Amino acid sequence: TGVVIIGGGVMGSAVAYFLRQVGFREKVLVVERDLTYRHASTALSVGGIRQQYGTAVNTRLSRESLEFYEHFSDRLEVWGERPDIRLQQRGYLFLVDAAHWPVMQRRHRLQREHGVEVALLTPEEARRVVPDLNLDGIHGASYGWRDGTLDPSGALQGFAKKGRAMGVEYLEDEVISIGVTQERVTGVTA
Repeated sequence: TGVVIIGGGVMGSAVAYFLRQVGFREKVLVVERDLTYRHASTALSVGGIRQQYGTAVNTRLSRESLEFYEHFSDRLEVWGERPDIRLQQRGYLFLVDAAHWPVMQRRHRLQREHGVEVALLTPEEARRVVPDLNLDGIHGASYGWRDGTLDPSGALQGFAKKGRAMGVEYLEDEVISIGVTQERVTGVTA
């Protein structure tokens, strides 16, 4: 028995890593049709990372993710090599008009309740963050200074390399069918 993960991009490779990290000892196999990842969504992603969401679950998940990525190189070091995800915490600035200001205020309260470092700004304060900002129609802003960007391909390679070091296997192939018997997965054909 074991686990087959279909798709070895950043999500699949992260799942494989975390399975090993929590002590899963059975076989973990990642099936990926293109191990170069040239056309994968991971390689094509901008890599934005933020904590400013409107639901409690997304806010908590993004906060935990950011804290994980802030220590990514230490956690995923393999044989003295530390992955470089080029995390740049330059902040995220969200702007709203007067009609959407109450929604932003509610989201701000929710984010603060969950420990997110975020501030509501007046238009003039937002201009201090982005000096050439056009404030026409802007009523206010939300600024999360720990938010930013990272290199998705670097994160993918970090998860995959650490996963392999922990016994995760990768197979370059395409899954063509999934066997199911009595609502249970019984096999995967590549």
